[in-house]
Amino acid sequence: MATVKVLPPESPCPFYVVDVETMCPAPDVMARLEEEFLSEWEPGGNLKHPEKIEAKRLADLEKFRERAALLDEAPVAMVGIMFEDATFLLHGLETAKATWFGNRENNVTLEGFSGEPALMKAVSLVFGEKTSPDWMGVGHNCYGFDLRRIRLACVRNGLRLPDALRVVMTEEEARPRFFDTMQHFCKYFGRSGEIMVSQDKMLLRLGIESLLNGVATGGDVPGLLARGKINEVATKLLADLVGVRDAFLKMAGR
Repeated sequence: MATVKVLPPESPCPFYVVDVETMCPAPDVMARLEEEFLSEWEPGGNLKHPEKIEAKRLADLEKFRERAALLDEAPVAMVGIMFEDATFLLHGLETAKATWFGNRENNVTLEGFSGEPALMKAVSLVFGEKTSPDWMGVGHNCYGFDLRRIRLACVRNGLRLPDALRVVMTEEEARPRFFDTMQHFCKYFGRSGEIMVSQDKMLLRLGIESLLNGVATGGDVPGLLARGKINEVATKLLADLVGVRDAFLKMAGR
């Protein structure tokens, strides 16, 4: 893996970059979710033949299974948080043996915890110790995925939301600041009417070299996590963090 410079100088404001990886729900949870999916499933359209209806049902069930790691019940498996002076890659698969690649350059820490509750407690502690109200959180599609996943995992495990992720109750209350690189790119750099763009395509169009070439994709992650392949997922997560950071700084004019 290429040497990564953690943070270019002259950042526009104090900020951190966050990214989340999820894994498929446990087998018993998945069995319940599949049962619920099938009980609510309807063929739609003009399908009349029983064989075609059954084929459609099975095809839709397979698509549901393929997206299992995106369900609300999917556990948060790894969280990456990149600051100016340190990068934390925290995962909930303590039993997986992680042998860090490289020589831990640039204060990158890879640490495992026993399950989602302990992982989210560690994530909350990092946010509490490293951020303050004037900091900005940065992520790609963070409003659509990462922030929601961290919040949901915190509250379902009985944890108080860290101040950086708190829910605003009134319009007068100061809001935690976040910069969604996907939303910002589509609004100011994308094509007319464009509302979504993958991180890879955004980096390409911004002229930023992605570190994801030859690295696991998002679709690979659930399978890698199921096999305990922590290093592969950590490599992908670190490359994501670097790409989002570089896109943020470039779009901010730095």
